[in-house]
Amino acid sequence: MRRGMPNLRPSVFVELVGPPGAGKSSVVLALVARSNRVKWHNAPEFGELGFGVLLRTLPTTLRTLVGRGATRRPTREQLRLMIYLEALSRLVERRARAAGDGSILVLDQGPLYLLSRPRLLDSHLATWREGMFETFSSLLDAVVWLDAPDDVLVERISGRTQRHRLKGAPLATALGSLATTRTALEEALSRLGATDESPMFLRFDTSRVSSGEIAETVLCRVGGVVRTNGAVGVQAAQSDTRG
Repeated sequence: MRRGMPNLRPSVFVELVGPPGAGKSSVVLALVARSNRVKWHNAPEFGELGFGVLLRTLPTTLRTLVGRGATRRPTREQLRLMIYLEALSRLVERRARAAGDGSILVLDQGPLYLLSRPRLLDSHLATWREGMFETFSSLLDAVVWLDAPDDVLVERISGRTQRHRLKGAPLATALGSLATTRTALEEALSRLGATDESPMFLRFDTSRVSSGEIAETVLCRVGGVVRTNGAVGVQAAQSDTRG
């Protein structure tokens, strides 16, 4: 979490990213099963942020947009996403402060995922996006990238019981969508890594490493993450596994 709280053992904020079928849900379940410190938060829906939070965020978003040199007015959906991300940054910081007890807060489909969405890739929003990367780089302590070969991802998506837009899609469509998603996420990771307070990056090929092994590695690496003068360091994680 942010610097400036030396008297509290900070919480660790982690975002899981990756294309569909990469195994994010399986890794979340493995993390929760292995440590009482892990608290999973799926990104809240727009309406779940609360009318008051959104209303307070709107003026900030508009001032930020003007100040960051947008060359034309955003669309309604772009503005909605921008307001959401500004509000989410406040929510992330508030949760991290409230849980300043050494918890590991895991977020799926969080800010990095949202900043890679096609609607926010327009060139006239580039400066605003840079500001958002700066904001979330100071809030996120680690980003866990999960991926697998395309044939594995397609097979996993096809085998899901729940609905997915790529389930049953023509192979060319599925492969094109996976490539687009991966490219956008890689770009977002690159932008985040170029900031002054870059979080730790961990990458896993889930076709080669099990969810349990990934969870053990993540807990070992991020369990004692602390920020010092904007850098990310690692301390030996205390053993707190269930069992």
